[in-house]
Amino acid sequence: MRQRWGIDELIESWSLDQADWELVGNKTGATRLGFAVLLKFFELEARFPRSIDEVPIEAVDFMGRQVDVRFESLDGYDWSGSSWKRHRRQIRARFGFRAWSLDDVEPAIGAVVGECLSGGGSRRHAAEALIGWCRRSCVEPPFAAAADRIIGTAIRRWEDQIRDDVSTRLSDGACRSLDRLVSDAGREDLTWLRADPGPVGVDSVVDELAKLDRLRSVDVPGSVADGIARRVVDQWYDRFQALPPSALVAMTGPSSSCADSVVAAS
Repeated sequence: MRQRWGIDELIESWSLDQADWELVGNKTGATRLGFAVLLKFFELEARFPRSIDEVPIEAVDFMGRQVDVRFESLDGYDWSGSSWKRHRRQIRARFGFRAWSLDDVEPAIGAVVGECLSGGGSRRHAAEALIGWCRRSCVEPPFAAAADRIIGTAIRRWEDQIRDDVSTRLSDGACRSLDRLVSDAGREDLTWLRADPGPVGVDSVVDELAKLDRLRSVDVPGSVADGIARRVVDQWYDRFQALPPSALVAMTGPSSSCADSVVAAS
């Protein structure tokens, strides 16, 4: 949540309505202010703040004036006890949400994978996709550690799916050529293909043309990366370009894995 709010924005987004007052009105002191802050934060973000540091100071001051509780009183609110858990249940019910459960893990992973396929597999994009799925499904998002595991799993599945898609576009001959190229026997060839061309000259041009002919002989189609975001292809290139040939050889296995390694590195 952004930390700076103007007065007009505070009035529009942080004002308590009648339904809010029905929940807030029977509470006092720090409990009253803490509940009001949680209530409006959840309404805006469809999640609860991880700590008081996430709540804008201007919003706390504005809420304190509404509920007639001093700003400093929020320090006395219990952010982990039974009252806090009860408040969360009341707030979820107010907005028609439910708590996260294990039954949500697989649907959430599937939704994040789908978003990654269309927009790239960065952790930030995946995190936004997870929050978006929770909001649409009226589910309170999981805590940070669980969310990180879900995002990591989704990104791995997305990468596996992309590799599978790429491998289906390769002929049997291309797969065999790639396997040979990243095998121990092909290490010298791979090192030569990845070597820096050096100063421009007749010899270096001839050598680079020879490399191009060698790569063409692998018979990887030009459409192998069709439908994959350019940013994703660039990420693969950066990842594999930094690996030494010995590390690429160590990845020898299914042709689907070899395919994106060699295409990206080349």
